[in-house]
Amino acid sequence: MTARYALYFVPPPNSDLAKFGASWLGWDINRAEAAPSDGFTGLNHETRSAFVQAPRKYGFHATLKAPFRLRPETGVEDLLAAVDEIATQRFAVQKLNLKLTSIGSFLALIPVSKSSELNALAEAFVVGLETFRASMNREERARRRPDRLTENQRRYLESYGYPYVKEEYRFHMTLTGQLEQADRETAYAYLQTIAKPILATPLDITEAAVVVQEAPNDPFRVLERFALSGSVNADKSDNRGAATLFLVVGPSGVGKDSLINGARSALVDDTGFSFPQRTITRAADAGGEDHRAVSANAFAREASEGKFALLWRAHGFNYGVPAAIADDLAQGRSVIVNVSRGVLKAARRQFGNVCVLSICASEKILVTRLAGRGQQGEEDIEKHLRRAAAYSVNGSDVIEIFNDGSLEDAISRFMAVLRSPI
Repeated sequence: MTARYALYFVPPPNSDLAKFGASWLGWDINRAEAAPSDGFTGLNHETRSAFVQAPRKYGFHATLKAPFRLRPETGVEDLLAAVDEIATQRFAVQKLNLKLTSIGSFLALIPVSKSSELNALAEAFVVGLETFRASMNREERARRRPDRLTENQRRYLESYGYPYVKEEYRFHMTLTGQLEQADRETAYAYLQTIAKPILATPLDITEAAVVVQEAPNDPFRVLERFALSGSVNADKSDNRGAATLFLVVGPSGVGKDSLINGARSALVDDTGFSFPQRTITRAADAGGEDHRAVSANAFAREASEGKFALLWRAHGFNYGVPAAIADDLAQGRSVIVNVSRGVLKAARRQFGNVCVLSICASEKILVTRLAGRGQQGEEDIEKHLRRAAAYSVNGSDVIEIFNDGSLEDAISRFMAVLRSPI
């Protein structure tokens, strides 16, 4: 099977933005036909054609889930049904202002300001449709040039077939291929004038489109559009800027506490974030995090009195997150706390705006960290590694953060997510 499918945002066929994009690229992805480009006076036809040669076959769009082949056991109708189900649960993104800019050596339209709603929309399709994606072949993997990617991006490439997902995602509508600086400056100066009146009107993203490429050299075309009907603007407005409950999960050794401590230090003067102290039936001087130590009897009593929003048992100890986090969230403070994956279902049910930060690390890094603690023998470390290999969390609210490189880089990715709550 050579066909590839993708999830795009494609402007409505009769909109000024769609007409501009189709005419500039020379391909109308909505109508699956060549588009006349006579309106671009002042720019040599051959020059413009060279500028758009690479993006032309993809059509004017913004990627939500990058092109993929279907798994042999799946079908197009099943894919369309899954997209429809996700779309009915997602909100439209309204009044988005775009600007022309350079991304590396190509030109694109991007949002004037970062939108967590756009990232959440893309992630819902990336994660929700993963069961339909066939594994990458050697050519597809090489096309992404993994040697030029960061460690985090390489992880996402292997997990989702595309490196720029989740916190790495950037909504953009490509207008040129890779250009030398002089050509890029020429294209920018021309497009800045042509696109200015079109960009004056804010963009509403109310649909997602399944697009198809029948054969490797064919251009993409819209197969079917799906309305994002989770809510209308009036319903969504009450949730704009709502505080988020960030639940940090992951196996031992991935560095959850290090990331949380790094974020806590960086945000010490920011009243918009709260880092609650956990209550644990473990001695205060036992090492690890700065926790509130209580006896097993005291923990049971406090649990019966409703003093914990979330509680669980692990490694022979009881853990509790204070009920006061509900007050923090109600007052607009986002909460960041390390929890067991076993409480995710209860947390999602109890709190509306939840984001799960799943911290990951390679086996090599885990061995080094666990051995460095000096508290476990080889047999215990082996058990930890087996549990880590089997560790997984699922859901459209899950964001993976890899902590394999420098702690500073991982904290930076962690902070980027905290500052852009879903």
